[in-house]
Amino acid sequence: MNEAKLASFRHLGVGQRLTEAVKELGILFPAEIHCAGIPPILKGKSLVLTSHNESVGSFTLGVLTYLLPLIQRLRRDAKLSSEEPKVPRAIVLCATKELAEKLLTVVKFLLKPVKSKTTVEDGQLESNVQEDASDASVGLLVTTPGEVLQKIEEGSVVPNEIRYLVFDEVDDIFNHGLGPEIQKFLSPLKEHASNSNDQSVQTILVTSMITKVLREDLSSLVEHLESSHAEVAAITVEIDQTEAFHLLESPEALKKKAEEVVHSLQPSS
Repeated sequence: MNEAKLASFRHLGVGQRLTEAVKELGILFPAEIHCAGIPPILKGKSLVLTSHNESVGSFTLGVLTYLLPLIQRLRRDAKLSSEEPKVPRAIVLCATKELAEKLLTVVKFLLKPVKSKTTVEDGQLESNVQEDASDASVGLLVTTPGEVLQKIEEGSVVPNEIRYLVFDEVDDIFNHGLGPEIQKFLSPLKEHASNSNDQSVQTILVTSMITKVLREDLSSLVEHLESSHAEVAAITVEIDQTEAFHLLESPEALKKKAEEVVHSLQPSS
C-alpha cells in the first residue's frame, strides 16, 4: 500500500506533541501496523499485535505502534490524577537488557521537551519549552522480566498499581527461557484481577508467531490474496484479560492462538 494514501498520525488519534516527535524521527506517514494498532490501543483494548510486512519491520517503526498510544494514555492519566505516580503504571518487558536499552532510547526521545514557537506574552517575547508535569515521570518502566521481579521485591514496582503491560516480542522472551519469570511476575496480577472489580490491565502482546505460522502454511491463503490483489501487512487481534494471561502461559498457547488467527484468514471452501 502506498504510504501517501494512509492516514496521518493525527487522524489515528495521536496528539500533536507526539506527532511532532515522530516527524523529527523522519516518519511522516503511518505504516499499516500503525493504522491497525494505534486506534484500538488508544481506546484501551488489549491486543495481540504482529506485522507481516518486512518493509515496515524496523525496530523504531514497530515500537511506535504501542509507545505512541501508551505514552498518550499515561499523560492523560497524569492529568486526571491529583498527584504524580510514585510507582510505574506501565511496564514494557523485553527479552534482554540490550533490547530494553534500545527501546528506552526511543521512549526518551518521545518524552523529550518540545520547544514552542516564539510567542508574545505581556509585551515580552518568550520562547519557552513546553513540558507537562507528567513528562517528568509518566510512570513508564522498560525492563526485563528478571529486573522487574527484583524491583517488585524492592518495592519500587507495585503489581496492583500496574495498568498497562507490553510484552515486546513475547516469542523472544520465551525463547530466552524466561517463561518462569513471566509466570512469577503475573501471579500477583492474576490474584488481584480475580479479587478485584477494578479495571483490568491493558495488555499488548507483540509477537512474530502469527507471521511464522503464516509462512508455514501460506498456499491457499496466498493464492486467495493474489487473486484479489491483496496482502497481509499487519494483524491485530483483540483479547480480554483472561485470554492475555492464558497466552502468556507458554509458547504453545501463543502458537495455538496464531493458528486460529491464520485459519480465520483462510478463504471459506
